[in-house]
Amino acid sequence: MSTANINAHTTPDYMPAADTLPAMVMYFFKCNQEEELTIDDIVDKYGPARGGVHTQLKRAIDAGMLARYQDDDGDWLYKAGPKLFKHQPAQHTQQAQASAPKPRRTVGPRAAPIDLNALQIEDDVPLPDIVTRRGIQWGDLLQRLKPGQSVEVPLAHRYGVAKAVLEAHRAKLGQFATRKNPADETLRLWRTA
Repeated sequence: MSTANINAHTTPDYMPAADTLPAMVMYFFKCNQEEELTIDDIVDKYGPARGGVHTQLKRAIDAGMLARYQDDDGDWLYKAGPKLFKHQPAQHTQQAQASAPKPRRTVGPRAAPIDLNALQIEDDVPLPDIVTRRGIQWGDLLQRLKPGQSVEVPLAHRYGVAKAVLEAHRAKLGQFATRKNPADETLRLWRTA
């Protein structure tokens, strides 16, 4: 009896872990089927050590997901392998999308340096109430409430109310409590002290 078939290693679908070099290169070729990448391209795009590119991509090449060849100048080139576009389960597709290179965030222009000694310090400028993104000044409502009173607010405004209550507690402007009622999508705000 032969043991050749017992010891044979078969991997019907090769899929590298997300955020690894093989996953990122394979995703690049899924999006850019006709492209080819040199080792320098891969190093520039994904940042691995130049000497480790062949080693890191070897399993993807062996599985037929990537192909490697030398051009006339002797440079190594990578391209999509014959099995990259064949069968690929949905979970692997999601992994490949998650491993796509993220675009670099661009920062706006830097602020010009300023002379700190030229800035004017002012006394007794009143701090305005916090205005939420929706332009509602919840601090005014909190000041109108007397201990024991409550008000019902649409649940969609819970974050603005919570922020105003936190600011009121920090400024020692009273004690407040909130409870949400998911059944009718409302939030009740009480002044407790």
